Amino acid sequence: YTFAEIMADFMARMAQPAPDYLHWGLGLLDEMLNTDPGSFVIVAARPSVGKTALALQLGLNIAKNKRVGFYSYETNKARAGDRMGAANLDVTLPSIKKRRLSPSDMLAMAARLGRAELPMENFMMLEASGMTAAEIRADALARRLDVVMIDYIQLVRPSIRGERAAQMQQVSMDLLGMAQLTGITVVALAQLRRPDTKEKQHAPTMADLKESGQLEQDADTVLLFYLDNADNPDSDRWLKIGKNKDGYAGFRARLAFDGSHQRFTPVDKDGKPYREESPGPAETQGTMFEPLEDEEGGDIPF
Repeated sequence: YTFAEIMADFMARMAQPAPDYLHWGLGLLDEMLNTDPGSFVIVAARPSVGKTALALQLGLNIAKNKRVGFYSYETNKARAGDRMGAANLDVTLPSIKKRRLSPSDMLAMAARLGRAELPMENFMMLEASGMTAAEIRADALARRLDVVMIDYIQLVRPSIRGERAAQMQQVSMDLLGMAQLTGITVVALAQLRRPDTKEKQHAPTMADLKESGQLEQDADTVLLFYLDNADNPDSDRWLKIGKNKDGYAGFRARLAFDGSHQRFTPVDKDGKPYREESPGPAETQGTMFEPLEDEEGGDIPF
């Protein structure tokens, strides 16, 4: 295309309404990300940080406007149902697991299930053990999904033999191709490597993605999810935008985790909940969004 053709297309697009970006249900992501159809997003965390619970929360929010398929390689329907029940029906997970539910609890849960805002038909849980990226693509097209969530990418069955790094490279490229060629947004959870026991605990970076740098290269967005205090599994979590091709990176939000209800809530440094309003990029300093600093002390805008 010539520059003139590109600019003519640009001007035509500027006269149209904004694209239908993904609504995540968390202010940091809704304000800072422009996740349009065909995007490839990585949500990376170390084991036992709560990435599946976060993904289920995000997936149910996305499903209010999109058809979402949650392809799980390690969490079956019953376990996922227990977590989503605790998160959305105001019953604690221990009560669900032990079946300590009174008749009034059962009636209240049934009433809450009737709320119009719950995405009863738009969210699908799919047990994906043994599926390749190509099989996920075919299944997602057959189900006419808008968004595919994968828990987690290192468990996707590779379609080639060889070294593990080469296999993961192929999986990443297959999922990127799926997003670009079908317009389906792919949100893949990923494991971060555990730090060596001799290492000082540090906030993870994209270099900590396990088994392949291809994930960092292919993704339009990389979100890093980690504990505020690595020695305390009950501490708050941080959700940091590590990579964002079309906007701001280097911002993060603090999330409190209610394990009994499997819910994450944005909080300030004193642990007080934030309102759901999201400031714009120019208003982020001193709000729920904290800009990180580079080694020379400056904010990281992109």
